[in-house]
Amino acid sequence: MFSKQIALVVDDSSQVRGIVTRILKHDLGFGQVLSATNGKQAFQLFESDNIDWVFCDWEMPVMNGHDLLQALRKHPRGRNIPFVLMTGYADKDTLATAMEAGITDFVAKPFSPSILTQKVRRIAAAIERRAAARITPQGRYPAQIAFACGAVYDAMLEDISATGCLLRTAPLSKGGTVCDVATLTLKLDAKPVTVRSTTIRIALNNNSDNPQQNVLVAFKFDANYAVTNAIKLFITQQQARERDQGSEDLVF
Repeated sequence: MFSKQIALVVDDSSQVRGIVTRILKHDLGFGQVLSATNGKQAFQLFESDNIDWVFCDWEMPVMNGHDLLQALRKHPRGRNIPFVLMTGYADKDTLATAMEAGITDFVAKPFSPSILTQKVRRIAAAIERRAAARITPQGRYPAQIAFACGAVYDAMLEDISATGCLLRTAPLSKGGTVCDVATLTLKLDAKPVTVRSTTIRIALNNNSDNPQQNVLVAFKFDANYAVTNAIKLFITQQQARERDQGSEDLVF
């Protein structure tokens, strides 16, 4: 689950950094674990590396955990990154401040390896459930389907998740059926994303507003880490737009 992910451990105690690093590598199987002694150093690592998880102390010199968390939540890549607070100050006021700032979860020092691994696995499971939820994008997002047989179709994105998407296209008269492999080019907000996929369902869309594109084709992605992250970022941005739109519609 974590073999392709990078964790960042932030603590001014070398002993704590070493213990947490061993737990993440040996017990959870993280592919890479970086470490920093304070928030400033941690943020520099975050900007230069594709960090997936942050495990951070609260009280540190130079830049503490609270300031680091605020900086991460303002960064486009850090808005939803799992941030696990590791603190010996697990009092009500500290936790209230941390929760308001946006921590994902916390562990109180001293903690056992099993406590940390359980927390991480629970967070990862929740992330997977959210990622699997399909969203209907706001706006029109063109796509292209290129089947291995050579058939190519223009399409429109109907919905998308981190694991697959639904495209509206013309009848697959030139080739393409269920279980066929295709290369999808999805023109999302940023640069086009190309992802290898497998057709899992084809259905007629009688409600289509375009008679030339009245077939719905569902795909399961076979995506690498970078592509999956790009799709997750698009989904997160779409969800944020939907929340912002909902706020604009409120009457006070």
